[in-house]
Amino acid sequence: MCPDNHLQSRRRFLATAATASVLTVTGCAENRSDGDSTPVNLANKPDGKNNPGWRMAGHDARNTFINKHAAGPSDSASIRWTVSDSAPHTLGDYSNHCPLTVDETVYTTVELPETADDVEKVRSAVVAIDAGTGESERIFTVEGRAWRLAIADERLYMVVNREVLAYDLVQRQVMWRTDPLLFRASALRPAGDMLIATANGFHGHAINPEWMPKVFVLDAETGAVQWDGNVPRHANHNVMLPVVTDGAIMQPYGDTQWHLETGTPEAKLPAGVYYQVLVDGEFYGLIDDEEQTVFRSFEWPTMEERWTYVPDKRVSAGWPIILEDVVVVSGDPNGMVGIDRTTGELLWRTKPYDKYLGSVFRVATGETVYIAHEGGAATALDSTDGSIQWQVRTNEMDWSMFSGGALAGDLLVTVGADGTLYGIS
Repeated sequence: MCPDNHLQSRRRFLATAATASVLTVTGCAENRSDGDSTPVNLANKPDGKNNPGWRMAGHDARNTFINKHAAGPSDSASIRWTVSDSAPHTLGDYSNHCPLTVDETVYTTVELPETADDVEKVRSAVVAIDAGTGESERIFTVEGRAWRLAIADERLYMVVNREVLAYDLVQRQVMWRTDPLLFRASALRPAGDMLIATANGFHGHAINPEWMPKVFVLDAETGAVQWDGNVPRHANHNVMLPVVTDGAIMQPYGDTQWHLETGTPEAKLPAGVYYQVLVDGEFYGLIDDEEQTVFRSFEWPTMEERWTYVPDKRVSAGWPIILEDVVVVSGDPNGMVGIDRTTGELLWRTKPYDKYLGSVFRVATGETVYIAHEGGAATALDSTDGSIQWQVRTNEMDWSMFSGGALAGDLLVTVGADGTLYGIS
């Protein structure tokens, strides 16, 4: 936790606030899936091209994990600061944690130490960290466990237990909080005047239909549910990030493209694609094919196969980084490979650390790929040949189940044991 005596204000636009009153949405909007496909207001069209911050997991709603505005850490990178305990004491689905960085402020959540050992009375705080100094302050506290952050239009969205909450960062007050929706919450995705929320659930669970893997589309102003849909396959992974683009939404493992505003099925997709990324008219993802996991590229929006990379060992967890000429993807639990973006041929292979340090999250500038290892260690790779530019690892960065990454300006934030955040520059 961040003790109170360390929570000092360094940001003029933020002030410590008491727990705000909560407006609970007591009903859901009528399902609108029978409506006609209409244009969607995407004032915040989530393409990420003009976004210098890191406002959601994956940087943007196409899951590029690329921030071309960021310079990234220097060649002599080191740990600038640490903040402890940004994850709950009860692990569950919290092990993959994605901090955010907006306007030189890093946002995360912590559990209040006086309540962390009581599951029924846990309270959490949203914390703002000065990206330069690591000094932090609580913005507000909330009843329950808080995680899965996203920011759009000076509004912070988050999951609290099974509920979704919206907080106005300027007015410093809670705008709305939904009824319980998300069983094993996975991701939040702002998209214009909509907010997409996904839940891993348990596929085909006969006891309670609410435990199915789900996608919900909410009104960003009120939290009212516009429509929801089931995901047809169980997702085994901790974080499922949907791809949202041009008024459409695609959920990992799903076989349907939905209209974002109405929920109308618009197209069939190849089934079973996960760790999805959409870049410049090309759609990428992993797919389990005849007991082997392969990496596949498709044309967008026709979804015709471009090429398939069949590894000599295997490809494993995590989203690929798609750069101008090369695709960087995990080649085994602790190695990376570079694939020719046009042909799918192997270009290079590298193994930056031992078998105990895998990676789910990689982030990138226009040329450099930063591996956020499980446990918080970091490696910078030259994307042209896979050569290692630098590595940061301390004794505290030994393997753990926790991982995550964000990149803005010259700061790379990784996540280590018990949710410790490492600010690396």
